[in-house]
Amino acid sequence: VPTARMAEGGLSTQLFSQQTRRRIEQARLFIWNCETSGLSSRSKPNAYTFHADATFFSQMYFPNGVAVTANNHVFDGYEEGAGALMRILDENAIRHNGLHVRHEYRPLLTTPWTKPDIYLMTGSPMSQIGGGPRIVTLNYPALQEEISFLRARKPAAIIIVYAHDGLEYQDAPTLRQKQWARIFARAGADVVLFAHNH
Repeated sequence: VPTARMAEGGLSTQLFSQQTRRRIEQARLFIWNCETSGLSSRSKPNAYTFHADATFFSQMYFPNGVAVTANNHVFDGYEEGAGALMRILDENAIRHNGLHVRHEYRPLLTTPWTKPDIYLMTGSPMSQIGGGPRIVTLNYPALQEEISFLRARKPAAIIIVYAHDGLEYQDAPTLRQKQWARIFARAGADVVLFAHNH
């Protein structure tokens, strides 16, 4: 359910009403798509370049929250911007999954205090565009492999896969989404979520 929106060219001082914050906090898990790059000295030559400074991120902290950083805008500031975004999230104690140092991806255990374990894993077919030599996100074959590894290690866990993919303004799943949902499920995913609308 959409709960907040940032207008182009400006930002209100409060992203969420108190009622909305309470509703989000009641959920077991709050997953949000962090589709932006941290500030950087360079930008991709793109009419739709998303950059953010740290001003609103403190409002995005929720104890049950996880930011997804595997999407097509996370490298709008190239590796420098992706690294800046990771620092901003860490400084605001916001758990995140997606961006990682190459060959060091880890599924995120979202609820270490309850059983069964619930893991979040993220990837995107679009997120490698502009990625750096050190900081990357998972493409779909790599995500499939990571799901299989986790399922073998944690057979009783619940695995949620969030994939940044799809056509904007189209409610029905695409053929690619259907195909990859089946592949991820066979690999061991329990829940597969797709989203692309900004």
